[in-house]
Amino acid sequence: MALPFPDIPWLQGFDKPCRFEGEVRDLIVHGEVPRELDGTFFRVMPDPHLSPSYYENGTHYIPFDGDGNVSAFRIKNGHVDYKQQYVKTDRLMKEREARQSLWGRYQNPFTSHPCVRTAIESTANTNVIYYNGNLLALKEYTLPYSLDPVTLETRGYWNFNGQISSRSFTAHPKVDPKTKELVCWGTQAKGPGTRDCCYFAFDPDGKKTEECWFQNPFCGFLHDAGVSEDFIALMLVPMRVDMGKMEKGGSHYYYDFDLDLHWGLVPRRGSDASKVRWFKWKNSFPTHTANAYQEIGPDGEAKVFVDTVLAHGNALPFFPEENRKDDSPAIESLKIQLVRFCFDLKDENPTDGSYLKVPDPEVLLDVPCEFPRIDDRFMGQKEKSIFCATVKQDMHSDSKSLVGSAGLNTYTMVDLSLGKVEHCPFGPSSVVQEPCFVPRSADAPEGDGFLIGLVNRLDTMLTELVIIDTRRFSKPVAVVEIGLRLRQGLHGNWVNAADME
Repeated sequence: MALPFPDIPWLQGFDKPCRFEGEVRDLIVHGEVPRELDGTFFRVMPDPHLSPSYYENGTHYIPFDGDGNVSAFRIKNGHVDYKQQYVKTDRLMKEREARQSLWGRYQNPFTSHPCVRTAIESTANTNVIYYNGNLLALKEYTLPYSLDPVTLETRGYWNFNGQISSRSFTAHPKVDPKTKELVCWGTQAKGPGTRDCCYFAFDPDGKKTEECWFQNPFCGFLHDAGVSEDFIALMLVPMRVDMGKMEKGGSHYYYDFDLDLHWGLVPRRGSDASKVRWFKWKNSFPTHTANAYQEIGPDGEAKVFVDTVLAHGNALPFFPEENRKDDSPAIESLKIQLVRFCFDLKDENPTDGSYLKVPDPEVLLDVPCEFPRIDDRFMGQKEKSIFCATVKQDMHSDSKSLVGSAGLNTYTMVDLSLGKVEHCPFGPSSVVQEPCFVPRSADAPEGDGFLIGLVNRLDTMLTELVIIDTRRFSKPVAVVEIGLRLRQGLHGNWVNAADME
């Protein structure tokens, strides 16, 4: 008999687990789906299949845990078909066989049932990308799981045909639109608590082209990065790992207010760890990047620019905190902006153990925001437009959804070239999920196309797929009834049908 889920915010209300697998053809459409769209919108959500009751009766659960459940919305000729399937991870299959939860606290193997201590812990629940014939479901402290992109059936744990020695793989790899390389990295790459980091890249045929191993300044949270033509900018957030506390059943991460934000600028070519430059800025939490690009000066030295969402404090308060200051903001009053950092690479790392300095970032959008996306055809170039989820200032959401997503009730388009901001709001009883941009055609101007995303309707307890035309951004051209409640997802991507064929 399956146990009920604990009465905690992350597992009740709209965030109560869905536990659904299946297929629905020809979803009902209000409006008209643009005929230019021919492809699949993939996204993944953490969706516990069984109550996380093994450790502390499930009260340890956080929103980033839960089994990976992949949604696929196939769009063609104005029709939308929907399919959903769990990733058949080692963790999920062992729990299904036991008919009970076996894993403990998030990313803490010391708290799991002894029978799964040597199993692959991945939930494959953070992002899903298509590359070289594989749909890869990602969780950053392990390697990916490969899925069939049409059926969503799990093919297996994927190590790129034995080419990866790192034990981890980022949840935010980038595809270079010019070289078609998959740009990746792994942190805690030699196991939990290690400072080892590995950068690697693969060509369009799946062959590894680059690998560079180096040490991070401390073992901490390294989730996303910006990728320019010649550099990758890694964001090492001041959430550190304490193995001693983990062994006693504690959290994997602790947000430390005494630590600075660290940036690692890694050359994309070569394997010399000494070429990695480390910068630092004051204590803060950049969550996700929109883009990165570089400018080469007359002396041949580069400046790298990274556009990212920046929280001025702890953006994830469900992780424990250390060294909190009296004036440290609570999550309700946390300042969150879209900003642009600039890194001058004219200097090498100091020899005295200190770090290069980065100036205060330029503010691009001064409203609470998350999940920034661009026209990926222009990744690595200075972009014109950024799309993101924001909080409409004249609406107050009654959402009690994920911290970090609560209140996000609007999709926003920021035209950096014109200094223009446009909004598509959905009202105070709605929470938007991460958007995804699709160009109108292969040769369309930058930012000319469609924004696709999911909107959680808290009043009806249902989720809708919305499609917005960027030429008339204030209202969707199509609202698609899914007929189900889909928990707050994390990330996803659009794949053109021609690319999958």
